[in-house]
Amino acid sequence: MLFGVIVIAFLFQSVVCQSQKTPCCMPERFQATLTDARTVSADVIVMFELAIDYAQGLEGSAVYELNPRTGIKQETYRIVFDVPKHSVFTMAPNGTCWRTPYEVQFPSARERCLPASAQYISGGNMGSIQALPWDSWRVNLGNITVTMAFGAQGCVPVVEGLKITGGPTPYEQTTFWSNFRHEITDHSLFYVPSSCVPSDSQIVVGR
Repeated sequence: MLFGVIVIAFLFQSVVCQSQKTPCCMPERFQATLTDARTVSADVIVMFELAIDYAQGLEGSAVYELNPRTGIKQETYRIVFDVPKHSVFTMAPNGTCWRTPYEVQFPSARERCLPASAQYISGGNMGSIQALPWDSWRVNLGNITVTMAFGAQGCVPVVEGLKITGGPTPYEQTTFWSNFRHEITDHSLFYVPSSCVPSDSQIVVGR
């Protein structure tokens, strides 16, 4: 609960007139590390290594669990959104792979450009007044609400809040972004084994 209050304070500490701000566009391709804010004080911290190539229509991520006492990091699964193939591929460490259909143009929580309908929330500086300036926005996509804070220069994400309501599995998550690179250094995040992409099936279990 306290952590949620801190995040809210971060996003709302300074209000700026919306007419002074224009929604931004993230770089065409990038890689970053995301940390699940709900787990930072838990016995296991959940982290994501994320790569997006908007030109190729690809988003890949490896999900890890980090034990802060031992420093041991263990991969739990990988997931690849392939927009041209209208598919999501989920891969377990043991080599099992599932393919499911995906018909949205791009993972709706991470379109490259904020839509014109995005609502400006607030801005401020992370840390001291001379530190990183940021702006935060909210986007409503049906039953999905995305709230994101971006660095004021370069449209680099800092904090992301995702809330999905209705449906069989309501979902809510807040992530901190770090180690943002304007390039993709680990192309294996897009790798899908050949056993997972036959042409005659929508859902496949690999080896």
